Amino acid sequence: MIRPKFKQDIRVFIDENPKFSSIDFIIDINNNTIVIKYAYDASYYFKCAIPNSLSIIKKEIVERKISISNDEDYHFKGYYCPGQFVTQEEFDVYGERNLYYAIKKWMNCLYEDLLTIPINRKIAEQAKIINDINDKIKDYDDDSYFSDLEITEIKTKIDKIEEDLKKQLEVQEKENKELKQSILELHKEFENLKLMTHSLNKKNWFKAFFYKTSAWLAKEENRKFLSNTAEIIKPMLPEEIKNIIQ
Repeated sequence: MIRPKFKQDIRVFIDENPKFSSIDFIIDINNNTIVIKYAYDASYYFKCAIPNSLSIIKKEIVERKISISNDEDYHFKGYYCPGQFVTQEEFDVYGERNLYYAIKKWMNCLYEDLLTIPINRKIAEQAKIINDINDKIKDYDDDSYFSDLEITEIKTKIDKIEEDLKKQLEVQEKENKELKQSILELHKEFENLKLMTHSLNKKNWFKAFFYKTSAWLAKEENRKFLSNTAEIIKPMLPEEIKNIIQ
C-alpha cells in the first residue's frame, strides 16, 4: 500500500507549481499505482507504478565495457498524457527527485495544451467560415458591373479593413517583422482588387476577392493574428452572402 504521506507530498509539489494548484487534480491510488488526473478533463493524466523495494542502478563504463551496480534507488515507470511530442509519453526513472521532475514535465505539457486549445478551436471555426463562404461564392451569379458609386464604396471598405489591421498590429505585434511584411503583401493584393473593380463583373470580382484573401488567411500566423476571420471578409461580401457569418 502507498503511504498517505506520499500522496500529500505530491499535492504539496503540485501547489508549488505557479500554473496549477492541487485542487486542479484528482489523485487516485490503486494498490501500488498512482494516477493523477486533470480534474476538468480526465483525458489528461499521469500514471505511475510505485515500487515496493529498492532497485539496483546499473551504470556502464563505456570505455572498458564494464557494468557496475553499486547504487540503489526506487525505480519508477509509467506514462503521461500529453507528452512533449506525442499524445502519450512513457518515462522510466530512478529516484523520487526524478519522479517529481517527470510530473513537472507533464504539467508543463498540459499547460501548453490548455493554452493551445482555444487557438486551435478558433482556427477550426475560421476554416469553417471560409469553406461556407466558398460554397456561397461559387453559386453567386451576378453578371452586372459595379457602378461608380459602388466602386467608391468598395475602395472605402478596403481602406477601412487595412486601417483596422494596422491598428491591431500596433497593439498586438509591434515587433513582428514577418507579420508586417505579410500585411504589406495583403495591401498589394487589395490595390490590385481596387483596379479590378473597373474591369471585372461582380461575380468574378467577389471570387477574386475571396480567393486572394483566403490565400492570405491560409497562413496560420495570419489567422492567429485576427480575432475573427470575418473582420477581413464580411465587409466586402454581397448582402446575399453576409448572412452566413454570425
